[in-house]
Amino acid sequence: MPFLAILLVMLWGASQSALAHAVLLNSQPADGMVVAETPRALALTFNEPVTPFSILIIDPSGETLKPTSIVSSDRSVAINIDVGLPVGTSLLSYRVISADGHPVAGSIAFSVGAPSAGVDISDTTPRWLKAAVWLARVGFYAGLFIGVGGVFFRNWIELNSPGSRPLGYFVTTSLSTGLVSAAAGWAFQGLDATGLPPEALMSPAAWSATMATSYAWTLATGTLALSAARLAVHATSAAARTLSAFALAGVGTALSLSGHASSAEPRVIMSTLVALHGLCIAFWAGALPALLDASRRIDFTNALLRFSTVAVPVVAVLALTGATIAWVQVGDPSQLLAIPYGQVLVVKLALVTGLTGLALWNRVKLTPALAAGSRVATSKLRKSIRAEMVLIGLILCTAAVWRFTPPPRALAEAASQPAHLHIHTEQAMVDVTLKPGRAGPSEVELYFQSGDFSPLTPKEVTIQFSLPSAGIEPIERKAKAGADGIWRAGPLNLQPAGTWEVRVDALITDFSKAILEDRLELRR
Repeated sequence: MPFLAILLVMLWGASQSALAHAVLLNSQPADGMVVAETPRALALTFNEPVTPFSILIIDPSGETLKPTSIVSSDRSVAINIDVGLPVGTSLLSYRVISADGHPVAGSIAFSVGAPSAGVDISDTTPRWLKAAVWLARVGFYAGLFIGVGGVFFRNWIELNSPGSRPLGYFVTTSLSTGLVSAAAGWAFQGLDATGLPPEALMSPAAWSATMATSYAWTLATGTLALSAARLAVHATSAAARTLSAFALAGVGTALSLSGHASSAEPRVIMSTLVALHGLCIAFWAGALPALLDASRRIDFTNALLRFSTVAVPVVAVLALTGATIAWVQVGDPSQLLAIPYGQVLVVKLALVTGLTGLALWNRVKLTPALAAGSRVATSKLRKSIRAEMVLIGLILCTAAVWRFTPPPRALAEAASQPAHLHIHTEQAMVDVTLKPGRAGPSEVELYFQSGDFSPLTPKEVTIQFSLPSAGIEPIERKAKAGADGIWRAGPLNLQPAGTWEVRVDALITDFSKAILEDRLELRR
């Protein structure tokens, strides 16, 4: 119970981080940009591949407009507009589906002519829906790893030794749980993607929404693997072996088709590592119930020795792939406990350490003792296998929380996105871009226009940053004009994070100077 309580707290905290992650994703055009007339097209750029689901434009009066067309390509989404927008601030509201299937929503403000109060949009996901998505994923994992893995073990390691009726019920129940959870996960995924109310759970809109996500491929492939394993339970020996091998391959394939880890670069290598990791988990998790059942039979020693021979390289591959995936996803280990993804990883590693310790004890101590005819070793092995099964279950519950937690790699990419500031006066206006948009070393770009949106080429430009709340006096740099019409200054080391005051002095003529001032929020 204490572990379950901790897991539920982590689930809620992780989901909050997912919403914050959505806010961190930056886009082009710049948030807050002012343009002379309605743009023909807008572009959103994300730090990972996404699938657009709902994209709307809300004009200054609050009227909702639909884009003419939406074209997505990997990490970018292009939005075409063929209607004129009123003068004032409009919002581009987006809802896309990330690589691991969770929706990412937000809004980008831009103004036509001049800024106005605009409108606001918020996005929240009910706690019950987060819990339902998590439970569906746990059930899906149980079917893939325990059910499919159990069928494979029975046909390839035990070689059709007579299992007990309770074992048969346990395996088929795991497979059925996986199939039901896949259907439930499909429906809940649709609700999560669309924001529809609970009564729309069985609606075509919710179910078709899941089709637009990469997680749909995982659910479909996983369902195929579960169905093949279910057929293998009652098939003849040769057919059962073929079906169970096909089902196990389907487990790895399903896991590699979606998720943050599979979408990391280089994708071919990362998706292969995820597939191998899933195969190894299924082999280990599926073997435990069968071994516990075999411990009551006279041929237990033979089954255990066959399993131990295969288990050593399987555990080695499992550890290698898991460590590589974690290294790619985490990046800087010093921030591990500061974010929900790292906290979930620490819990999982603690459970895996306990599981590995038990497996090592079984392999080094108990298996040789059992082979020597020790009855005490049999009793200890049963207890150890039961403990391993509990730990496997807790690991699956913990891993399902990652559905709500973006990895540090994705957060770091989002944090490296630029920060934008638009300053508008009657005499002149400037778009200020900091790369990256967080505290630390930054490069500054400035693009000038006159108050009536005509091109403006200053004779001289100086930019200042100050943070009075921290006692930091102005940091001043002269900007240099580029051939592309953009002025650049830097590098500047703007520390710490906070709301910095920005001043741009632009010498328009020998006798006229524009002073533009505003504030800019720098992330950590």
